[in-house]
Amino acid sequence: MKTEANKKGITRRDFIKNAAVGTAGVASISLLGACAPKVVQTDPSLMDTAATAAADSETVAATPASRIGEVKETYDADIVVVGGGGSGMSAALEAANNGKNVILFEKLAATGGSSQFAEGIAAVESSVQKEQGITLTKEFVYDEFINYSHWRANPDVVSAFVNHCAETVDWLKSMGVVYTIVTAFNPDSDIKTWHFIDGKVASATKAVYEYGVKAGVNFMMETSGIELLLENNQIIGVLGEKSDGTVIKVNTKAVVLGTGGYARNPDMIRKYTQYDPDTVNPGGSLGNTGDGIRMAFDSGADDFGMGLLMLNGATVEGKSLTSHVNNAATQPYLWVNTTGKRYSSEMAVMEFPNAGNVLANQPGGIQFTILDSDLIKHLVEDGNEIGVGAYVLTGTKLTELEAELEDDLAKGVIAFKSDTIEGLAQAIGVDPTTLAETVEDYNRICDQGVDDKFYKPKFLYGIKTAPFYALKSKNTFVITIGGIKINGNMEVIGKDNLPIGGLYAVGVDGGGLYGDTYSANLAGAACGFAFTSGRIAAQSAIKYIG
Repeated sequence: MKTEANKKGITRRDFIKNAAVGTAGVASISLLGACAPKVVQTDPSLMDTAATAAADSETVAATPASRIGEVKETYDADIVVVGGGGSGMSAALEAANNGKNVILFEKLAATGGSSQFAEGIAAVESSVQKEQGITLTKEFVYDEFINYSHWRANPDVVSAFVNHCAETVDWLKSMGVVYTIVTAFNPDSDIKTWHFIDGKVASATKAVYEYGVKAGVNFMMETSGIELLLENNQIIGVLGEKSDGTVIKVNTKAVVLGTGGYARNPDMIRKYTQYDPDTVNPGGSLGNTGDGIRMAFDSGADDFGMGLLMLNGATVEGKSLTSHVNNAATQPYLWVNTTGKRYSSEMAVMEFPNAGNVLANQPGGIQFTILDSDLIKHLVEDGNEIGVGAYVLTGTKLTELEAELEDDLAKGVIAFKSDTIEGLAQAIGVDPTTLAETVEDYNRICDQGVDDKFYKPKFLYGIKTAPFYALKSKNTFVITIGGIKINGNMEVIGKDNLPIGGLYAVGVDGGGLYGDTYSANLAGAACGFAFTSGRIAAQSAIKYIG
C-alpha cells in the first residue's frame, strides 16, 4: 500500500541515523588535470587491507533524508547515475555513447570506487580466453554460480551477467585496456575466469572516466545522491547534495544507483549483517556508505541477499596487500584462535571467502598464524604456497619477510617471537598449556602425514625449530555483496514484486549475483559484474525513456 508521501511523489524513511564510516584504505591518490573532475589513479598495492588508520582519518557519511534542505539548483538530464565507481561510470558512458544527456553524482573528490583495487574482471567465452586456449562455457559458469549459492542467487541476474560479461571484455579493450593472463584464484583450479588487467582495474576505471568525459558525461564531483523523486511509482527526479551543503534537483526519467554498497557504514553492518563492525575490518572505497541502498529502500524497493559480505579471511592490520608479513600470515600452516586452539583446516584459504566464513565464528574474529624458523626460511628461499591475487603471486619468494618482520617484532602489536612455545603463548595472551598441547598435536599430525582432525591434505609442516613466531590477524571484508532486489535488466524491484519505473541498481548496490557467499572459484566476478551491470542498466534505461 502506498503512503501519502508516495502519492505526493517523494518518499522518506529515515532509518539511517548517524551513518559513519571507517578509515581510509587508499594510500596514494593522483589527479587527472588541474581543473577537470578528479579521477583516482591509485596504486592499490598500498591500500591498508584492514583499514584501521588513526582517528584523524577522513570520514564520509551517508546523508539521512532528514537533512534535506531547500533546493538551490535545478538541472535536467535523460539519465542520472549516482556513484562514480566501475559500475556507475560504465552506465554513464554507455548511455552517453547512445546520445543521452547524463549527469553523474560522485560523493568523493575522485572517481574509481572499490573497482580500482581489483586485479581483474571475470568473464566467460571471452576473446581473451579464446586467445589463451581456455574453453570454459557459459553453461558451466552459470551452473557454478547457481550451485555455489545453493540456488539462493537470482537466476535472472546470474544469467544476465554470464551472457554479457564477454562483451564487457571487448568493450574495455576498445578503450585501450590491456589484458595479461586469465587465471583462477586457487592455483589448483582450472576454472579460469579472472582476466588480469595491465595496471590492474584502476587502469580500466581511468579509461572509462576519460571516455566518459569525451562523451559528454557531466561529472558532478563531491555531490551525494540523497533522495529519489517518484510519481505513480516512476522516477521523475533525484535530489543531490554538494559538499558545501547545496541541495540540487535533477529532473529525469531514469536513475542508476551504483554507490558501492555499505561496507563503510557500521550502523548498516550492525543492522543488516551477522557481524559486529568492531570484529571485522572493512576495505574498499571510503564512499561505500549505503547511499544508493538507502535511497532505494526509501522509495519502496525490496532487498535481496542483504547481509552478504565478501569476506577475505584474516589479514594483518596496518599492512598493505603487497606486505610479505601479511602474506606469511595467510599461509595454510598452523592457525589458532584466541584460546590457543586450532579451529579449522587451514586449506580454507585456498578460497578466501571460506577462510573468512570459518574465522567469523572465532572469538573476536582473530587468528594467530604460528610459524617456526624453518617455515620462515622456507617462505624466503622457496616461496609461498598461496598468493594475494596479483599483489603477491603464488610461488613468490618472500624476500622482504625477515626485514619487515624485524620491524613488526619491535612494535609488539602484530608480530611476536619466543624461543619456547610457552613463551610465545604468553606474548600473544593465550594459555601456555593449551598452545603447547595444540602444537604438540599438530606436530604429531605432520609427522604421520595425515591430518586426522581437520583432514588438511597437504602443507603439513611441523612447528619444531626455535625461535617460534606468531602473526596476529583479523577477519576482513572488502565489499558488501547483497542489496537492492533487481532483475536481469537491472531494474529495481519493489515490495509489490514489480519494477519501479526508471530505477536501476548496479554493481554491489544490486543483489542477486550471490545468494550465499562470494564465489572465489569464479574469481573477478564482483568487479566483472560492476562493469557489465552498468552497461546493461544503461541499455535498459535507454529503452525505458525512449
